[in-house]
Amino acid sequence: MFFGQVIKPGAEEKLNVEQDPVRLVNIALDTGTNAKVYLKTCNGESLVGILNQNKRRHKINYILDDADQATIRVVGDGNVHLVGFVEEMEDSFSDRGSTDTGSSAYSSDDSDEATETVEERRERRNENNRRSRMDTFRATRRGRF
Repeated sequence: MFFGQVIKPGAEEKLNVEQDPVRLVNIALDTGTNAKVYLKTCNGESLVGILNQNKRRHKINYILDDADQATIRVVGDGNVHLVGFVEEMEDSFSDRGSTDTGSSAYSSDDSDEATETVEERRERRNENNRRSRMDTFRATRRGRF
């Protein structure tokens, strides 16, 4: 399910999403000449992107497990559009790996492995978010924004 939200300049708003996890994929400058977009989560606040007249759109890739706890803050004189979608959890493996008899490839004693997979997926998401923040920081230092 896709969602969009407009954040006004100088505002700090919660995400208007009722389900988790959420993937944020794009920010865009609507009006004004510049805007810095910050994402605040339980892990702290980080710069998501810097928008201006030369760079009105910026692709991002943040996955939030607790979207109801996250806020977006815009500094500058422009309205910012935020776009994302609700990720579907892959907790049900019943359709995958089935044989002709219809039996599942995952038995009830594999529940520990499924839990580990979810935890590993969260660790991978956190690492991807960290890398995305570092890429934004490096691009900002090089003057690409």
